[in-house]
Amino acid sequence: MATATVIPTVRRSRAGLILALSPIPFVILVITLLVASAAAGTDKSAEITPAVMAEIRAQWIGVWIVYPLAVCFGSVGMLHLFGSRHSVLARGAVVATGLSIVCALVNAGLNLSITGFDADRLGSVTRYDVALEVNLVSFWLAWVALICGGLALRRAGELRRTGLVVAVLAGLFGVVDIAGHGAVPPFVLSFLWLTLGVGLLRSRSVPSEGE
Repeated sequence: MATATVIPTVRRSRAGLILALSPIPFVILVITLLVASAAAGTDKSAEITPAVMAEIRAQWIGVWIVYPLAVCFGSVGMLHLFGSRHSVLARGAVVATGLSIVCALVNAGLNLSITGFDADRLGSVTRYDVALEVNLVSFWLAWVALICGGLALRRAGELRRTGLVVAVLAGLFGVVDIAGHGAVPPFVLSFLWLTLGVGLLRSRSVPSEGE
């Protein structure tokens, strides 16, 4: 079985570092969500009333600034890793990641635009429902990107085992997420990014056959 030699590059190392650090923004996001939930008195944003929103507007804005940053942080690592590659799988990872970023930003923009709603509760606002669906699509695209990316690395002879494991897990999580309409917690995505990042940082030159 052939083993590919990969010349170490600043791009590859930087991508590995970004991916390895990707859980950190999600930790910050969880803290921000907890603060916002405590201020709102509920963890169900659909039940927020105009009066409650007026009181937690600053926390709400904070959540929807941190949220896209958390999603886009690891996505930048994916673009850094696959952006200069030309295989079909690598290009698939880039396209899916790019679309995921767009959806994450649209989701955040929609949620930031509804701080002055006048319906009886947030769940009655059409833009809120649209934002939820766009958010789901963002994560489904991120799963697709990881599937393509993991397989691209395996096919290129890099991170052969790690790439396959990440691709398989991303596929399983993606199926569960789609079937359960958002059943997989968002931070799970960062653990798969972390796995790729650690793999890249541990093997920056000559990947072994069993990597």
